[in-house]
Amino acid sequence: MSNILSSWLKNNEHEVILCSLCFMALSFSFLNPLWFGQAPGFDGSLFAVVGKMFAEGEVLYRDVIDIKGPGIFFMDLIGYRIGGFRGIAFIETILLVFGVISLDLAMRVFRLSPLARFCSIVMVLTLHGFRYYYGNMTEDFALYFSMIASYPFALMLGLRRFSWRMGLFVSVLFGLTVSMRINNGAYFGAWYAMLFLFLLCNKKYLGALGLFASSLIGLALVFGGFGLYFYHQGGMPLVNEAVFYSISIFFKDGAYGTPGFSILAGLTGLFRTGLLPLFLGMTLVLFRKDNYLIMNSQYNDRNWFMLYLILGIIFAVIANSVSGHIFDHYDELFLPFMFLPLGFLVHRYLHVIQDINISFLTIFFLIIYLLSEHILWTWDHHEWSLYTVWTHVGIDTLIAGGLAAGLFFLRKLAGRYWHSHTMFLCLSIIAAFILGVYAIVLGYSRGRPWDENTQEIVDVIKARTQDQDRIWVEGDAPQYYLWTDRNPAAPHLFFGNVNPGYDVRMKVLSSITFFKPRFIVITGKKLNAYRDAEARNMVETAFSYSEQMFYRYIFSNYEEVTPRLFCLKSGDGVSSVAVSQSDMNAASDNDDSETRDAADGNSDSKAADEAASGELLLIDGGVSENAPAAPAPSEKAPETGSGKGEPVELPLNGG
Repeated sequence: MSNILSSWLKNNEHEVILCSLCFMALSFSFLNPLWFGQAPGFDGSLFAVVGKMFAEGEVLYRDVIDIKGPGIFFMDLIGYRIGGFRGIAFIETILLVFGVISLDLAMRVFRLSPLARFCSIVMVLTLHGFRYYYGNMTEDFALYFSMIASYPFALMLGLRRFSWRMGLFVSVLFGLTVSMRINNGAYFGAWYAMLFLFLLCNKKYLGALGLFASSLIGLALVFGGFGLYFYHQGGMPLVNEAVFYSISIFFKDGAYGTPGFSILAGLTGLFRTGLLPLFLGMTLVLFRKDNYLIMNSQYNDRNWFMLYLILGIIFAVIANSVSGHIFDHYDELFLPFMFLPLGFLVHRYLHVIQDINISFLTIFFLIIYLLSEHILWTWDHHEWSLYTVWTHVGIDTLIAGGLAAGLFFLRKLAGRYWHSHTMFLCLSIIAAFILGVYAIVLGYSRGRPWDENTQEIVDVIKARTQDQDRIWVEGDAPQYYLWTDRNPAAPHLFFGNVNPGYDVRMKVLSSITFFKPRFIVITGKKLNAYRDAEARNMVETAFSYSEQMFYRYIFSNYEEVTPRLFCLKSGDGVSSVAVSQSDMNAASDNDDSETRDAADGNSDSKAADEAASGELLLIDGGVSENAPAAPAPSEKAPETGSGKGEPVELPLNGG
C-alpha cells in the first residue's frame, strides 16, 4: 500500500502540490473578516468605507478623504460593486489564488522541486496570515501583485530577453501597486533594476530600453486614468488635492506624525520577518562550488539573483524608513523576497546531501525564530517602539540560535541522516490542511465588536437609523461604519496622527452641523480625556479651541444614550452653540502646533465673542483651502424639529 501511495504521489506530485496550494490560498483568504460581515483592522476598515462611498458616487479627496493613493479605493470600488463588502474580500481571494499559481510557476523557472515550492509558499503565507494579515491593506494587495508579477519577471530572466506582452502586464501591476502607496513598489523596483542591468550587460540594448519604456507606460496608464477622473470631477484643483493626500503629505514635515526618516525603523521588517538569516543561509549555500541550481552558469545567474535580493532589501528598508513609524503591516514589504530563498534552501535540504547542515539549520532557526516572536509577544495593531522591537529581536535570536546550535551538536553525535521524501510530502500536506482549517476558524472570530458595550452601540445605531442615514465616529475606530453599514457624516476620515496643515476638527464640525447625524460615537480614550480635563478645569489648556468648540457642540446638541454613544436631541431640546465667522476662520488658520497653543491661550476672549453671536456660521465644510468648490449635497439634512437657535443648514462648500 505504501509503495502504491509513493508511486502515485511521485507521478502526480505537481498536481497534488498545486491543488494543495490553491486550498491554502482559499482557506487563508477567509482570515479576512469581510467574508463574515465583520470589520478588518483599523486601516482596512477605513479603506473599505471609502471604497463603498466611492462606489456610491462620492468623489475621492473631496467628498471623502484619506491619505492613501487612489489605487486601494479603486480595488475596493470594484469589489463593492461585485458584492458589497464581501466583494472586496472576493477580489483579495482571486488575487491571492492567482498569486500562488504564478509564484509556483516562477519557482519552476528556477528549477525548484514541487515539494520545495510547496513548503516555501506555505511557510510565507502562514507568516503573512497569522502574523501580519489585517485584511484589505495596501501591503496585502502589494504582496498579491508581487506574487502575480513573479512569473513574468522570472520568465524574462530565464528566456534572456524582454517580452512586450509580459512587460506591459507587469507594468500595470506595478502602476496599481504604487498607486496605493508609493513605498509598496520595492519588489518591482528590485526586479526592474536587476533585469535592466542584466539586459545591458548582455548587450541587449533594445530589450533594456523596452523594459524601461514598458514600466513608464504602465505608470502612465494607471496614473493617467486616475488623473483624468480627478480632472473630470474637479479640474486641476482636485488633481492637486489628490497628489497632496496620496503622495506629498508623506514628505511634509510633521504631517504624518513626528518620527520622520529612520533607518532603524526601516530595518525592523528585515529582522522581524526572518529574511536576514534566510538571506545569509542562502548565500552560504548558493556560492558553494558544486552549486548547479540557478538556471544557467553561463550567465552568472547566481550573481544576478543575489543582486536582485540585495536591491530588494535596500529598497524595502528605504521604503519603510520614510515615515519613521513601526507598524506590523509595514513588514509585509519584505515577504515577497522570502519565497525564492526559502524554496532554494528547502530544495537543497531535500536533494543535495552536501548542503543538509546549512540548509536544515537555517530553516530550523527561521521556524523557531518566528514561532518565538509569535508566541512570546503580543501581536499589536498599534505602533511599536524601537526599544521593544529590538528587545524582541534579540531574545528571539538567542532562543532560535541556542536551539539550532544544540540540534547541530546532537546530529553530529548521532552521525547519521535519514529522510523519506514521501513522508515529508505527506506531513507537509497534512500540516498545510490543518493550518488552512485553523485559518477559516480564526477568520470567523476576527473583526467582531470588541465588547458588550461596542455591540450595544452597533445594535442601537442599526435599529434606529436607515441605510441612507449618516453617523460620525470621533476617534480612530472606522470599524463602526462597517458594523453598522452607515456612511460617515464628514469627509475627513484619516486618523488623528495626521496633520495636513489645516484645522481638521473645524472641518469636521462644519460637516456635522450640516448633516446632523442622528448618532455620534466617541471612543473611550477621547471621551475620558475630555471629561478628565473638564473635571480638573483644564479643558482650555489640554484642548485646542476648535476641539473645545467640537465637544461643546456635541454635549449641547446630543445626549448620551449608552456609554460613548450620543443621540441627537429632538425639537426644542436642541441647543444653540453660537460661533462667529471670525472665530471659525481663526480656528481654521491654526495649521501648526505653535498656532494651536496660541489659540488655546486666547480661548477666553473667543468664548466671549461666541456668547455675543446668535448663530453658527460655517466654512467650506470639510475640504482643504485649496480644494475645488463642492456642489451642494443632493440629500437633505435630517429634520430635527424647530428648536430656536439651531445650527444653520448650509451646503458643504459654504454656499
